[in-house]
Amino acid sequence: MALAGALSLSLGPSGFGREGQPGATLCTAQEETLFSCGSGGRIGSLCAPAGRLADRLTYRYGREGRIEISYSAESGNGNRFKATIAPANPRAQVRQVWFDRGPYRYLMSECIGGGCARPAGLAVLRGDTVLKNVRCSTGAGERPWFSPHLADFGPSDTLTAKTSLLVVEDADNIIGKLY
Repeated sequence: MALAGALSLSLGPSGFGREGQPGATLCTAQEETLFSCGSGGRIGSLCAPAGRLADRLTYRYGREGRIEISYSAESGNGNRFKATIAPANPRAQVRQVWFDRGPYRYLMSECIGGGCARPAGLAVLRGDTVLKNVRCSTGAGERPWFSPHLADFGPSDTLTAKTSLLVVEDADNIIGKLY
């Protein structure tokens, strides 16, 4: 299984960019991209209805027209995304948002500060085993960082969610293996 997060580009309803080129997000034109990461021809996107973050958060992974993984948190379905912040080294912090499906954890992350091995990535974990760990590619329009509309990732390892669909949790997520 693979994981990726999508990019912040304004797309039309078909998911294609303005010139008909494949877009860098799997969010629709009616959604805001909260995190976006492309790697290996696939995209992972964390999306919310524009202006209505409390209504729904949706993660999609795959290619345009072929979604391989989808997960939604809504007030009525009991699903939630989780988030944490942890030091990567004395000068950097790792911010993570994830969801669990069965024994698998699908993880989006970004590293802020000096000495980060990579700026952002996607991972799939099963317990303490890393099944997939990819670096977000960088290109025009990509957004491999979390939107400030999702959470306030404070400068001193503090985290405040801006929606009840994101639960702050103290979790290790084996940062040492990922970064």
